[in-house]
Amino acid sequence: MSIVRSLILALIVLWPAPASQAADLPPSTELVCRAGEDAWLSTSLFFGRSISGGGMVSDTDWIGFVEAEITPRFPAGFTVIDANGFWRTSDGGLGREQSKVLIVLHPQKPTRNKAFEEIISVYKTRFRQRSVLKSVSAACVKF
Repeated sequence: MSIVRSLILALIVLWPAPASQAADLPPSTELVCRAGEDAWLSTSLFFGRSISGGGMVSDTDWIGFVEAEITPRFPAGFTVIDANGFWRTSDGGLGREQSKVLIVLHPQKPTRNKAFEEIISVYKTRFRQRSVLKSVSAACVKF
């Protein structure tokens, strides 16, 4: 194989997908579902409730956020779970934080990713968060 062909092949393999696609689709979307099931995505957002500088996102503040930011973007439905996050701190200790996990099962559409990114941005700004963890995976669904 010539050097030029090798370079072209490498560019094709390594070239990133357009941002709207790459952010919306999990690394492996070749999911084979059973008859009667649809191949969708399962997107989860993990929201820490501790506020930088002290305090917590209250239950009232969380419900207000859900009503104003999440429900309008996902009116067909979603799930929120109370959780506790744990991680290893830089000094070797155990960090922990009360959290909320948003789970949305949805068809693969580029507009969905925009909605998740908007939710993340608003939460980070409103509640002074450094990050919101986002996880996307393929899922077979049947109603």
